[in-house]
Amino acid sequence: MATDFLVIRLSAIGDAVLVTPVFSAIRQQYPDARIHFITGKNNLPLFEKDPRLFKVYAFDKNRPQEIFKEIPTAFFHISDLQNNRHSRAIREKVKGSVKILHKQNIRKWLMVRGIKNLKPCSHVVVRYLQTLPWKISPETLPALLPPALFTGNLEQLLPETINEGQPYIALAIGSAHRTKAIPPELVRALLPRLPYPAILLGTPEELSPFENLRSEFPDRVWVANGTTSLSDIATLILQSVFVITGDTAAMHLAASFQKPLHVVLKLSEMYKYVFGPVPSRRLGMSLGVDLVPKKVCTLDCVYCEVGKTTKLTLDRKEYVKLDKIKNELLSYFRDNPAPDFITFSGSGEPALNRYIGEVLHFIKQNWPSIPVAVLTNGTLFYDKGVVDGIRDADVVLPSLDAATEETFRKIN
Repeated sequence: MATDFLVIRLSAIGDAVLVTPVFSAIRQQYPDARIHFITGKNNLPLFEKDPRLFKVYAFDKNRPQEIFKEIPTAFFHISDLQNNRHSRAIREKVKGSVKILHKQNIRKWLMVRGIKNLKPCSHVVVRYLQTLPWKISPETLPALLPPALFTGNLEQLLPETINEGQPYIALAIGSAHRTKAIPPELVRALLPRLPYPAILLGTPEELSPFENLRSEFPDRVWVANGTTSLSDIATLILQSVFVITGDTAAMHLAASFQKPLHVVLKLSEMYKYVFGPVPSRRLGMSLGVDLVPKKVCTLDCVYCEVGKTTKLTLDRKEYVKLDKIKNELLSYFRDNPAPDFITFSGSGEPALNRYIGEVLHFIKQNWPSIPVAVLTNGTLFYDKGVVDGIRDADVVLPSLDAATEETFRKIN
C-alpha cells in the first residue's frame, strides 16, 4: 500500500524552490511514497514534471475551497510549510499526522530593530526538514531542482541573432516587488563591463523600460523570445554562463542549478512605524503598525518580549506623527501584497496614541477589505476617547493576565 505525504507551501516561487529537499528526504526514507504538493498556481510549471511528486495541486487564494475537490481526505503525514490561515484550513480538513513549520519572523524582527541580540535563525531548509517525522541532514540530499527537468528547446527561446552554442549571461531584471527589480540605469552601467552578451529575462511589462538599451547596445543585450514561462526561464538560466539577478525567483533557480550567481541587493525602503508582515497564530500574516516609541506603556509586564517599560504613563498624546504613519502605510502598499490583518501593536500600548482612531479611519478608507486588529492591555478602556477610537476595529484583543490584584501586581 502506498504511503501518501502532503506538503503545503502556497507562496512565492523562491520559497517553493526551497521546499524541494523535503521531496528528496521523503523519497530516501519511503522510495514508493506518493508525494502530494499544494503550491501557488503560478509555481506549477516548475513542479508538474518533477518525478519525485505524485501530484501537484494549484492553490487559488481567491477560491480556497476548490482545493478540497482535488486532494485526498487522508495522508500518512502532512508537512505544513506555510503555517497561515489557508494552510491551517487545509490540514484541518484532512486526516494524518501533522508537523508545522516554525516561523521565525518575529525573532528576525526583534533582531533587525535591535530590541534583542539573539542567535542567528536556523536556515529555512533545515526548518522545512524538521516538519518530517524523522531526522534528516540536508547534506545527504541532492540538488534542489534536477536540471534534467528543464530540457526545453533552447533554439526556440534564443533570439535569432544568437547561435545555440554562443555563451550568454542571464540577466533577470524583474521582480514582483519593485524594490527588488534591477533598474535600467544599473543595467546600462553593467553592459560594457560584462564578458558576454546578456539576455534579459522578465515579463513584457518589466522589459518595456529597457527598449532604449536594446537599441543602444544591439550586440550586448538581447531579449528571449517573448517567454514568461517559469520552465522556459529555468531552461535559459540553466544554459547560461552565469546569472545576474535581484533577490528573486531567478536567484533561487540559479542557486538550485549551482550556477555562478551575482545578486544585486538594493536597500529596500526602511520603515520606522510599519513592520512585518509577521505570522500570527490568531491573525495569519499580520502587518504591524507601531503607534508609540519603545517602550512607552501603561504597564511593566514581566513577560513582555520588547523588554522593561522605560516610560510608564497614562498620558495619551501624539507619540508618533500621524502623517508619518500614513506615509509609511501608503509606501508599503504601493509595492507589497495585502496581509491577512493590519495590527496595532509593537513597542508599547497603542491606545496611548491619541490619534489611534484617525489611523484606523485612514486604513478603513484606503484598504477597506483588510481587517484591523488592536492588541492592547485594556487599561485605558475607561477612557471614552479610546473606546470611540477603536470602535471600528474588526478585532480587539485585550490581555488578561491575572484573576487577583496580588497576582496582577506581580506580573504587570
